[in-house]
Amino acid sequence: MAITISGSGITSANIADGTITTDDILASDVSSLKSGRKNLIINGGFDVWQRGTSFSSPATGSYTADRWKVMGTVTTVSEVTNGLSITATSSDSLMQDIEAMDVKAGNYIFSFTADDYSKINHIGCYSIGGGTHYGNATKLSDGVYSLNLAEVNRAGSAVRFEFYLDVGTVVLSNVQLELGSVATDFEHRSYGEELALCQRYYRMLATGAVSSQYLELGYTHGTAAVRVTGTLSPEMRSAPSLLSSSGTNHFYGAIPGEGKYWNTFTLISGRTNLYVIEGIPNTTVIAGRPCYVRTSNSAAYVALDAEL
Repeated sequence: MAITISGSGITSANIADGTITTDDILASDVSSLKSGRKNLIINGGFDVWQRGTSFSSPATGSYTADRWKVMGTVTTVSEVTNGLSITATSSDSLMQDIEAMDVKAGNYIFSFTADDYSKINHIGCYSIGGGTHYGNATKLSDGVYSLNLAEVNRAGSAVRFEFYLDVGTVVLSNVQLELGSVATDFEHRSYGEELALCQRYYRMLATGAVSSQYLELGYTHGTAAVRVTGTLSPEMRSAPSLLSSSGTNHFYGAIPGEGKYWNTFTLISGRTNLYVIEGIPNTTVIAGRPCYVRTSNSAAYVALDAEL
């Protein structure tokens, strides 16, 4: 078949105009079509774990891998080579909330890989804050579900997609949500891009899991406090709240000529693109001095939270 490519387009003398219709192209012919920026799920490959990589009896509603939280009495969640391993006891689930502005009416395909598909009871979909239950997704095959959203309740803050699990352990990976009626190949994003997407919702500023991790440079504010400031890029989803550990000598600060310890921090100012946090040292300091602050033990952490 002769095909000619020119500045005016692509032509073929063997194909008459108007002879190819959509009926000639089967869905199965394009099932492996790869198109970028199609996956609405963030961290669908379970690559980013800012909060840690192993959780024992996590509290219901708490986050594990970035953007993924659990409900019920989950026994364990952990990072494994192939993704995320979760052990359910009864009526447990793993879910992700997607901002309502990112979801529009239409047909969606929810796909994933599991080492034991029998452990997936069903996939649910809800409007968070909007009071709408969109229903359960229809199973097309193992790891492929379809859901038609006739409309999206914009009064809600998010749309939740939720794995309902049967008792036992299952390893999940390659979770994808895309517009359309055919499941396509999982969209692999670089770790840096995936991390940036996650940091719009949660950002670990310093953790004792990394030995002597430093916060931004700071300064002494009066004689009883130190303040640390930093910019946030990418910006967070909303003005974040501060999460930090408290305990004996969790943080250490070096001020010229002296060392001080801090046990807690408070958010003084938080916007989507910057923060100011304040720590109270164990003894008085000299006002107006520059300083640095770092974690002092493995239990220490400082994080910003803007989750839905």
